[in-house]
Amino acid sequence: MALAVIFTVYWTLETMNTTYGVWGHSFAGSDFGFWAPKGGFGQWTYNLQAFIPFFFVAAITAVLPRRYRLSPHEALIVLTMSFAPAFTATYLAMGGPQFWIWAAMTRGGGPQLKPFLNPLLYSPATVVISSLAMIFAVFTLNFAALLWKSQWIDVEKLSFPMAHIPLAMIDRPVSEVGRPRILNKFFWIGLIIGVIYTIPPTLWNLQIIPTIPNWDVNTQIYPPLPNAGFYPGYNLIVISLLFLVPQDILMTMFLSYFIMRILIPPIGVWILGWPDVSSKGRGALLWYAPLSHYYGQFSAYWGLFSLGVWMLVFGWRNVINIVRAALGKPSAEKAAEEIRLQGFTTRTLLLMFVVSLLLQWLIPVAFGASPEFMLVNIILNLILFLGIVRMLLETGFAFTTTFLWYYPANELFWGSNGFIDAYANLSQKPGMLNEMLWSGFYTASYAQDNNSIATLVACRVASDTGTNMKDVIVASLSALAVSIFVGFSIAYWSTMTQGYTNWPWTALGPQEAAAMVKSGSGLANWMPHGPGWGSTDWSTAALAFLLPGVMWFLRTRFAWWPFHPIGIIIGFSAEYNYTGIWFMAIIVWLAKFAMLKTGGTKLYEKYLPLFIGIAMGGALMSFVFMAAYVVPRWFKTPGVTVEF
Repeated sequence: MALAVIFTVYWTLETMNTTYGVWGHSFAGSDFGFWAPKGGFGQWTYNLQAFIPFFFVAAITAVLPRRYRLSPHEALIVLTMSFAPAFTATYLAMGGPQFWIWAAMTRGGGPQLKPFLNPLLYSPATVVISSLAMIFAVFTLNFAALLWKSQWIDVEKLSFPMAHIPLAMIDRPVSEVGRPRILNKFFWIGLIIGVIYTIPPTLWNLQIIPTIPNWDVNTQIYPPLPNAGFYPGYNLIVISLLFLVPQDILMTMFLSYFIMRILIPPIGVWILGWPDVSSKGRGALLWYAPLSHYYGQFSAYWGLFSLGVWMLVFGWRNVINIVRAALGKPSAEKAAEEIRLQGFTTRTLLLMFVVSLLLQWLIPVAFGASPEFMLVNIILNLILFLGIVRMLLETGFAFTTTFLWYYPANELFWGSNGFIDAYANLSQKPGMLNEMLWSGFYTASYAQDNNSIATLVACRVASDTGTNMKDVIVASLSALAVSIFVGFSIAYWSTMTQGYTNWPWTALGPQEAAAMVKSGSGLANWMPHGPGWGSTDWSTAALAFLLPGVMWFLRTRFAWWPFHPIGIIIGFSAEYNYTGIWFMAIIVWLAKFAMLKTGGTKLYEKYLPLFIGIAMGGALMSFVFMAAYVVPRWFKTPGVTVEF
């Protein structure tokens, strides 16, 4: 009982921490990162803070007598507790920009709880059902990975997977001698470097100092081509994270950038009929639609969807093995021995998966969603999920949500709001219900992306440490239950007290929120007026779909082929989050090349904790800023009364 209480308190605090940070970002209106009124420093991801409790709990217990240290099994449970609340809080809060319910609320003057009870309940319901589906889907795909092992390893010569971030700092106790790797001096040196590196931006955003050193270097170089440009960038914390990424993926990220920024724009303008924005000046190039903003994410998700499709196309024989497993064939059952030892039989696993998918379809339909739409939606998301799993396994989870965090899987077919048009045509329900269902679908997409990632990481570590999978499921579901309640309560409270606006604006109050809805940023105005797809949408989607398939074919047929399809997809997504990510990838590639040539993998492994520590230091300082900037503003809003 005492342990259950401690875990519950832990999950609650973790959810509050993550929700604070995400909503602080929304209040401040800054682009990614320190969620600050001035912006100025990119933290690049909202979810890295999920690792903070894990690392520091491990660090604290590491200095205690051995009998009090975390075992790998206990460390995994703590890690799972960290993931579920962090991701749940993030997709509840980050779904806000598209939620009509959030956009309609103004500071202290929004709708009361009672009229919005149904949509408030519907969104968490879709999160829970979708998360259940993805938790069981992860186990099913682990089983599929075993069946596809010959394709993934024997044919493609992959390391499966390349790295394991979560337990990289903890030793398995092989003897009574030695110290846990969490006490590695390079890790703590890196942590100190990361903290020092992020102190000036923190003080600047808190308006304690007027200026900061320009430690983040971004320049612009324009070749004599329409809309093309080089954007070198430098960020120490992003570079430290990229040290976890395989070399061939880093190399391909540069190729992706070259294709998207140098080759495609002139072709698009001269041949495909894309609009030429060069006449608007150099600044216009930064926001040229086919290359940045949501088109980067749009391309990345099409790439992941493509990856899932090509996995099925190139591995069609293995799909037959999965069918045989469902029918209980002995050979396929033998392939699932690892999962059976973890507490599940193959039949139980597949049954849970099918039931969870049925619930994911049934619950929204019961609320009024189109049955056909939900069926297509689930199938497409599962194909996308295959691509996500493949990406995570091959990058060693270095890209948990680093470059895949904003637009959800449903927006594969959005383009210029084309998805909303399609949904509006499919469903003839009243407008209010349409909007309510869309908010639920949006949230469910975050559940599929983010919770699937968390569960996949936890399951991979569970396999490595011999942890019973049932314990992982119990920890995940318990944390999910707590974080849904806490996260949604925080979201509602903060909206009513502080107001909510979308990213292009700052949170200045009711007038701005009302103007945002009136201008068409609210979903109620989007649905009937979506412009549909144009030549840019079709050509971008086609390119993003075909390139990973071509890359995969060449990689599996020719041993000399140096590029990786995953790098193409990550490069697409990085177009939005960091235009200079390719430059940082090149820096890391050169540094790792020198390290591997000089001292081999031993030298690389020796200094890897240094870069993990730098990333952790930057994430830690984001907590410091969040606490100093966001929290006081929640409770010091004069004249605001929240009525429930």
